[in-house]
Order: sequence, then C-alpha cells, then structure tokens
Amino acid sequence: MSDIVQISQEPHGWQVELPGQAQFGYVRLADARRRAEQLIDRPGWSAVRWEYSDDFMQEAAELFKRRQAWKLEQAAIAEQTATVIQNLALQGLAIGDIAAAVGVTRERVGQLVDDLAEEMWGEGDPNQRLQFVRLILERGWKNIRGYGPPPPEITWAGRRFVPNGVASGAMGQPLRHSYVQQEQNGVAS
Repeated sequence: MSDIVQISQEPHGWQVELPGQAQFGYVRLADARRRAEQLIDRPGWSAVRWEYSDDFMQEAAELFKRRQAWKLEQAAIAEQTATVIQNLALQGLAIGDIAAAVGVTRERVGQLVDDLAEEMWGEGDPNQRLQFVRLILERGWKNIRGYGPPPPEITWAGRRFVPNGVASGAMGQPLRHSYVQQEQNGVAS
C-alpha cells in the first residue's frame, strides 16, 4: 500500500493530512513530520510519499531523498573499501601500496588494517603488559598486539602462526618476536 502524506504550509505552521485520518498541525515542520512518521509506522504503510503543496518544499523533499540515497551509497562504498583494504593487507601488501591502489590515506588504511589485529592473547595476564609480535606474511609482515608473554601459536585471519625464533627491536623499543605461518603437509595454513 502506497499512500501520500500531504503537507502544506499555513500562516502559523504546517498542516499534515494522512489518508483516512484527521488533519493535524504543528508550528515546526520537524514536529509535524515526526508525528506523521509515528502514525504511519505500522503495517500497511510500506511506501509513503511526502507531498508538499509548495513547489520549493517539494524540491527540498526530492533533494532529501537524493541525499538519503547518497548516504546509503557512501556507506556501501565505505564497507567495500574496508573489505578490499583488509584483503590486500592479508596478502601482505604494504600500507602505502594499499593506499595508492585504493585511493585513501595511509592513515585510513592503517586504521582498517589495525581493526584486523585486535588484542590477540593473554587478556587474563595480571601484569597487563602490552606486547607486540610480527607475523611474516607472503609479501611483507604485520604487527599485532596482546598482553603477557607471546604465545606458542597465534591464529590471525584464519591462519595459524608459530614462532620462528627471531626477535628484533630498534631504538630502545621492546623486542618483537616473529611468527611464520605454520605448514601442514607442506602447505602453509
């Protein structure tokens, strides 16, 4: 059922007419729309068209619809961007290369890649010392963090990593232990 909600501007506010219901008025358009939306938020009102008596207001309503569609498109693009960036990071591409390929800043790529690498182990460590380890990927590496001593095995993005016995640090920073993908039957997991 598609119904048209008629809204007209009166000398002292806004008049709203819902099909099959009484008219009501409000001083502010926002209040009138909010009340109308409450009344039509029920079964049988699957599609509603807001119709203004004033041409300029009708143009504003059309612009509102276009802006809503644009917001949905932006959200879809943002979601797809995050997925692509995370997939490229899982392949081991450098942050700068991903940023150049996708057309976003290095900082944004870093944020989205960090979302993949939340705290991974040792939440119960009483000392709560943050530690970093380096996962060696096919093309590059990725730092991840956790609490307590580095574990004997890490699962990240569906892959299992084990220590390779190498640790490195620079300029007074703590050592970062390196992990490599665990091979099963000659194939990296």
